[in-house]
Amino acid sequence: MLTRREFIKVSGITAVAGGGLMLGGSLAGCGTESPTGGKPSKGTVNVITWGDPQKAKLMGAAFKQETGIDLNLIPGADDADFYNKVKYGGGTQYDVVITNVGWVPLYVQNGLVELLDLSKFPNADELYPEFRTDPRFKYLKEPDQSWAFPDQWGLYGMTYSTESSFKVTKPYTWEDLWRAPKGTVLLDGFYVVDMATTARSLGIPWDRVFSITGKELDAVVERMRELKPFQMPDSTTTQINDFRTKVVDIGLIFSLGFASNIAAQVGQNIATSVLPEEGAVGALDGQMLIKGARNRANALKWINWLGGKQAQEIFWQLYKGPTANKAATEAIIAKGGADAALMKAQGGDQPQLAAAMNEVQQPSNPQAWNLAWDRIQAA
Repeated sequence: MLTRREFIKVSGITAVAGGGLMLGGSLAGCGTESPTGGKPSKGTVNVITWGDPQKAKLMGAAFKQETGIDLNLIPGADDADFYNKVKYGGGTQYDVVITNVGWVPLYVQNGLVELLDLSKFPNADELYPEFRTDPRFKYLKEPDQSWAFPDQWGLYGMTYSTESSFKVTKPYTWEDLWRAPKGTVLLDGFYVVDMATTARSLGIPWDRVFSITGKELDAVVERMRELKPFQMPDSTTTQINDFRTKVVDIGLIFSLGFASNIAAQVGQNIATSVLPEEGAVGALDGQMLIKGARNRANALKWINWLGGKQAQEIFWQLYKGPTANKAATEAIIAKGGADAALMKAQGGDQPQLAAAMNEVQQPSNPQAWNLAWDRIQAA
């Protein structure tokens, strides 16, 4: 199983502005201002997100059946790539961008997106109330006044082997990474997450971990050098195999359900995924309406549809990630079996975990962080 973030790494997909995975239709969009209702629309909605032809096919077919609108999914490499496409292409080329909501302030500061009134989106009624009201979610200007319609989410938790001679016990702490034997620590493939978590292990508050520079950044470099040689596999399959073959004892890995994924692949429980007492970095995807969107009416319908139960169950089918949609979550859990267990393991029915996580975002000084990472790798 590939996460939506991994797909772009292994597929070799590249995209240029205005090009994407087109599912029929023309580029001329039209429709009403309402997110739902009315006669079937015509035209297209141009959406930037992580690229996956399977997602485009399933989502596009279901969305067109309901609305008559064609989905043009434009794949990008990562959040920075999405931002640059919107910044330089704007509403003349794109209608909606789906990104980690930690990037929302950057879009807002540069006047690239419109504020949404969630109360006008019928499918917002299916969300857990926290995603519409909790001020810890920075995409909310105030209750129901939102810069993004929330989507899937997940935490970068700590997973440790229960088969290793190295033992991890409560209270769980990120310090356990530094207690593990040399060479047995697995870090996330996104170094910004690794560095931010390391900063927290040094006592830097979560609300500052992405803004450190100078001596604090130097301290993170030295702290991460202590972990070397660490592992940084680039796919879930490789991560699972590293635990199965006992290459690693412990790791900072996306999803509190990772140990369940290992068990499903290996056939037995050989690891445990936990949330350390200091908390964790997390990722919540959100849909934003690009200012000046050429197909604005179609974009509103897409935003409402993608946030709804039907679309979120398709997302679960593809990626097995928690969703902000309460109706979809409850339906998945009600079916029981492995899917229900995995949803619960990830905390999918605990929206307070999503509200408490620190959203992954662009460091305040990307150049300094890139140089710091080079120093870590070179040591």
